[in-house]
Amino acid sequence: LSQEQDHLVKLAENKLTDSDRKRIAARQRTLNYSRESTMSKEEGPSKDKGKAPDPANWGTLDLEDGEVDLDAQRAALESFRLAREREDTDLEEQREVSRSLDETRDESNPMTGAE
Repeated sequence: LSQEQDHLVKLAENKLTDSDRKRIAARQRTLNYSRESTMSKEEGPSKDKGKAPDPANWGTLDLEDGEVDLDAQRAALESFRLAREREDTDLEEQREVSRSLDETRDESNPMTGAE
């Protein structure tokens, strides 16, 4: 603070009532406690804010036997792939039906000049 600012702060402090001083002190204790409790964890924001697991922690994973069964994982992936293919096929069929209906409507609509 500049000398002028420091002087103004001291003038303001001199005008505080006892009630004001107690409220300020209580608030300062709350802030100090909050700051100390966060710092005591020795944790901070991670550098990477991604949602993916951290590969550095993979050695500490507690996996069930079924979760590391490669054959089961392959079967599940194949099942997901087939389901996605069926979904894509169904979607394409729906698009073809929709196009066909649109063409039929256009052909029968006198406004398009088709008839």
